[in-house]
Formats: sequence, structure tokens, C-alpha cells
Amino acid sequence: MIDYNYPLAGLRGAEYNPRHISQEKLKKLWESIRRFGIIKPIICKQDGLIVAGHQRTKALRANGVTHAPVYVLPGDTTEADEIQFNLLHNGADLDCPDGDCWIIDEIKLGWNQVSNIRANWKASQQGVRINIHHLIEKFGPWGASVASLDGEIIHCNNYAMTCIKAGYPLLVYVVETERKAEFKDYLSEIYGKFHYGQLEKKTYMQTLAQPNRGADVPGTIPRESMLYEEHVYPWLKTNPKARGIDFGSGRGHNASLARSRGFNVLDVELFRRVVGSNAIDQVWVHRAISQMCHSLAKHGQFDFVVCEAVINSVDSPEAETAVATMIGALCKIGGTVFYSGRALRNVNADMRKGSKLTKMGGPGRMEFIDDYGYSGYFRDSDWFYQKWHTYEQRMALGPLVGLTPKEKEVGEYWRCWGEKELHAPWAMVEKAIEFEFELPWPCGQRINRSEMVKAALRPFWPQDAQSFPPNHAQWWPDPMPIDPGDKDLVGFF
Repeated sequence: MIDYNYPLAGLRGAEYNPRHISQEKLKKLWESIRRFGIIKPIICKQDGLIVAGHQRTKALRANGVTHAPVYVLPGDTTEADEIQFNLLHNGADLDCPDGDCWIIDEIKLGWNQVSNIRANWKASQQGVRINIHHLIEKFGPWGASVASLDGEIIHCNNYAMTCIKAGYPLLVYVVETERKAEFKDYLSEIYGKFHYGQLEKKTYMQTLAQPNRGADVPGTIPRESMLYEEHVYPWLKTNPKARGIDFGSGRGHNASLARSRGFNVLDVELFRRVVGSNAIDQVWVHRAISQMCHSLAKHGQFDFVVCEAVINSVDSPEAETAVATMIGALCKIGGTVFYSGRALRNVNADMRKGSKLTKMGGPGRMEFIDDYGYSGYFRDSDWFYQKWHTYEQRMALGPLVGLTPKEKEVGEYWRCWGEKELHAPWAMVEKAIEFEFELPWPCGQRINRSEMVKAALRPFWPQDAQSFPPNHAQWWPDPMPIDPGDKDLVGFF
């Protein structure tokens, strides 16, 4: 239920809140509140834990406000519930451009509850409304919209449509019609950005990104790998005796299929899952690392290296840099590296349309992106991350790999490939090996194979491998952020 005069002293912030706000934006948020009032309620648990509205609470307290409208969630909630709410309720701020929402009921300035609206019920952003409906069904009508006195809903029209469609009364804050444009200007501001750097990282959770390609799922039709089909296999037709490795091979379908076609491909996956389980197959992982090291020791670096969709399933800039450096280190000079990931431009376009629907995150999962292109959401009681790259970011990976990449973007995926031109300094490779092959497994274990990998690679490393671009240090540990001035590349916050 909503309490329009809830004491802010009884509220406390959640440690898992993935958003932060600059002092400049905090001042502008307060200016908005000072000029227009508190037009959206804070949302909290019954014990006062803030689930949504951390930045509003911060601005209010900083300026001496002691009471504000607060919606108290009914019943008990788990931490997973709270985190899901914290992330997904932000979809309510995505206004539908073709919603055409108008209130039919009589309204007055300030807070109102209405039951009838006129809207374009077939409008875009269905995915946003699926998320909102999921939260309303679980927590009740927790949100609010903003309308002008002439009846137009000028903010949170997705929430308004979903709330009415679900049969709940809609809470609306009504403002003067003549100030509509002024309100819209302030409401369109980004007052808090997502930032996942301070949240817990259990890197083995990234194993959940491994797709079901059909190799270990009876009765399913295998999905093709466009990286293999359009780039790796054509290259192998002209280099049929090439020796290669698939680094981060997931469940191993692509490498297994390549071997069945007669090609010489090893594969390594540091979080390979047991078939039919989320448990890590430690025996398989150790055997794969040993086979890789034996091949390196006997034959040297590989003629080609494939790394499909691993760079987008990292959980930190350090992990991204280590993967890029590692796949370059495994390839010999003159060999070819193929790697791929997911494009930020496309996920942003989907978010604007509200059409970003996936099965991985529940009903109509949406991606909320931080300044470096990471999204995070709570899955199986832990945080799971994805990295979405701009064109500039994926080009910047080229020097780490040791090549000047060619590039192709299709849908939400990008692919890069190129001939290995130079070696990174050994100190950087050593750091990447220690990062990758000492990664944590559950129950406090680690892979603990870095020394063996270093011993296998070090003899083939030139003593003078200093031809790496002199600015390489800038990519460790903090890769290129998204340019905040480029509206096509900035994620929704």
C-alpha cells in the first residue's frame, strides 16, 4: 500500500543497488523535486529496506525532507525478489512513443487514483509491459504515472497501460497542462546510472551463458554457429591441415562438429558443465587443459584460434582483457584468430522498441547497460553479467589479440577475425594466464593450472616481444567506456 507521508528516517538503502548518481545529477534531481514535488513514490519492504528510489531518497534527505510518498511492498520478499524488482521496475520509466494514453476519469492537481484510460493497446514496447505486469502480479500496483490536467499521461505510460489492463486502479500525479513541456524535460533526465563494478562476482556463474546447440540435448535441432559457418569453415577449406583450438568452447558442440568434419580442433572450456546439470565437469576441464598444454609443448602455438561469444560473457574489464590477450597468445604469428560477441547498438535499439525478449531472464527480460557496456541481472541467486560492445570497443580488442581485425555485424552479434601480426609482452600474457587458469570454481576451489600453461607457452615467446603498441597499458584493467555523447550508444539507465 502507499503511505503519502512516510518517515524517511525509517528507510535504509540496499547494498545490492546497482545504480549510482553523480553530485551534479543529484542536484538536478533535487531541483526537479523542488520545482514539481515528489511525483513518484519510493518503494520499500515492510522493514524499511529500499527496493527502488535510492536516488530520490538521497536527494530528499540531503535537503532536509523528512517525509515522502512510499509504497510498501506487501508480504515477505526474498533478496532475489528485491533485486529483480530493483532491475525490472526501471522499465516503467521507458515511455512508449506510440502509447497515446489519456485519462478518461475526472482528475485534479496532485495525487489521483483512476480506473479508466484510453490508449493504443497495440503499441510498441510489449516487452516492457510484460515485465511490469510480472511485477504488478507479484507485488501489487507499486508504481505511479504522471499526467497533465488535460488528461494526457506524460510519463510512465507503459505502467499506466499495464496497471489498468491488469484490473488495478492507477495512481497518477497530475500537473498543470501549461507546464507539460517543462515536466517532460525534467522527466527525461537520467538521474542514476547502472554500475555493476561494486557487485559480487562469481565468475563460474558465466557458465550459464553456454547455449544449448543441440549436441547434448536429445531430440533438438542443433543451431548453427555463424562464426564457424561463415568464417572458420571457409578458412579451413583453404587450410585443411591447420591445427586449432576453440577457447571457451561452452558445451563443445562447434569443436565436436569440426572434428567430425575432419578438422584438427582442440577445445577448452574452463566452466564446462556436466550434461543435464549446472555442475562443472572438473575432470573434463583438467583433461582439456592438459591436452592443450601437450599440443603447445609438442607443436607450438596454434594455426588458428576460435573464441565464440566468450568476450561478451565476461563479468569485468579484467576478464575481458585476459580473454582477448589469451586467444592472441595461443595463436602463432601468421595464424588466424576468429572471435565474436554481442553488439550494444542493437540491444539499445531493442530497448527503445521494448522488444528485447529472451528466455534466460524470465518474462521479457530487459538489459540495463552501464558505462562500459555491461548488463547484470540476478539468476539462480547470483549475479550474471553480459558485455555488449560498441564498434570502437571491439576494434580496441584487436591490439590485445595482436591483429588488425576485420569486422562484420549481423543482428545483435558481431564477428571479428584477422591474421596474428605481433606478440604481446610476456608480462601481459603471464598476467592473462594467471587470471584465466586460476579462476574460482564453487566451494572455494580454483582451476590452479596457470603454471602448467605458462610452462607450455613460455619457450615459444620471443625475448624481444615489445612490438605491442605502446598504449597497451590503457586497456588493463579499464577498457574504453561508452562515449556518453553518442546517443546511439548510450544504454538506458
